[in-house]
Amino acid sequence: MQEVNKVLKNCIDFCEFPHRCYLNDGRGEIIWKTLGELQAHAQYSCPKFGCDICYREEYQHLTRAQLYDHIKRDCPEVLIMCQVCNKEYPRAEFSNHQCIKEFYVEKLTTYNYDVLNKLVDKLILHRRQQEGLGLCSRQECVDKHRNSGNKYQ
Repeated sequence: MQEVNKVLKNCIDFCEFPHRCYLNDGRGEIIWKTLGELQAHAQYSCPKFGCDICYREEYQHLTRAQLYDHIKRDCPEVLIMCQVCNKEYPRAEFSNHQCIKEFYVEKLTTYNYDVLNKLVDKLILHRRQQEGLGLCSRQECVDKHRNSGNKYQ
């Protein structure tokens, strides 16, 4: 590679170049900076980045750090996966999705006494089977067991 001319190197190091920077007020302001300062400005503090996920106007002039934070925390179109039902939803709709866990919890709370009674019956039957006691001798227990469709083993 060729050596850079001294005049050109001096110009790169010390001359200032114009740059149109869109600050928070929305109008483009021309600022003058050296090449090194322009590179640092463009990389860290120039609001030249825009969100290409949601394309909302208020997120089109961001710095790199602001864009990173927007995508990580705020962008309503970023897909988020539910850890329970393994489905993806946009962030804006995620809080409203009907998860299978919530569905079953709602059903359990609706039918909590029915579920508890069935679990108690199963546990009693299991315990009596384990201990070899057979069915309960009370007639209502025998009728309940016959109507449930369960087989005694």
